[in-house]
Amino acid sequence: SDPAAAAIYAVQAESQLQAQGALGGPNNTDTLPNTISAWAKYDLNAAGQFINQLPASPVKDRALSTFISTASKVDPAGTMAWASAASDPQTAQKFMIQVAKQWQQSDPAAYNQFLATTTTLTPDQVQTLVNLPASAANNKKNGNNQN
Repeated sequence: SDPAAAAIYAVQAESQLQAQGALGGPNNTDTLPNTISAWAKYDLNAAGQFINQLPASPVKDRALSTFISTASKVDPAGTMAWASAASDPQTAQKFMIQVAKQWQQSDPAAYNQFLATTTTLTPDQVQTLVNLPASAANNKKNGNNQN
């Protein structure tokens, strides 16, 4: 009933595991991803703002990953900005590619328009996304099945 409190608890628990060197593999819990996913489904902005306030860390990136999975289906343009805010450039690129692939499948025209007009991504980030191959699902929709 209080997603902010649940998210704070989940972040504290994962931060403690990380500090102990126990975050990863079988020690990962689903508490943080489940909390962020549920929260984002009914208040995307509040969940995103919560994540934005977390310090750069693997815990933040885990929350951001879950948020991106949920948000990219609802607001891919907004999600691209969130994806680019990950704690390190490689993680940010991974998240942006995740959003791009989802967006290519759901609305290729809007995706291409975003890439042509965005001011939220750097030129290098845009070039990375421009160079992504069209998804297999997008190729099939357009009659370009190259299997």
